[in-house]
Order: sequence, then C-alpha cells, then structure tokens
Amino acid sequence: MTIQSSKLGRSDDSLIEIVNIKVSPQAIASLVDGEVYFPGYHMNKKHWITLCLDGSVSTAEILLRIDNSFNLAG
Repeated sequence: MTIQSSKLGRSDDSLIEIVNIKVSPQAIASLVDGEVYFPGYHMNKKHWITLCLDGSVSTAEILLRIDNSFNLAG
C-alpha cells in the first residue's frame, strides 16, 4: 500500500510503500523503532506492525515476516 510517510509520524510527506504484518504481541516492543517498523497502520496495534518497503529491510527478512504473519493469522 502507498501512503504519505507523515501518516506514520515521519516529518515529511513523501510517498512510501508499506505492508502490515501480524506479529506476536511480545515481539512488537522490540520491533517498532519509528524508522522501519511502526505500529500497525489502520490495524490493531497490539498484534500488527507496519513495515516500510524502502529497501532498508532485506527481501529475505520481509518474506520470513510475511510467512510468520500468515501462520499467526491462521
């Protein structure tokens, strides 16, 4: 999904690609950093994070997180 980066709390209005990923509630605190990982955009922030698809995370890590998200969403 494409959104303005300011919707995630960033200081600019540039357009960014994001994906929402389900994670365990225990993992959210260690992942959310306000740069690459954010609380879930338009999702339950206890169970979802938003990941920026700007090249800062490897494709392998993104695919692993999507696979884990699929398993958690059941």
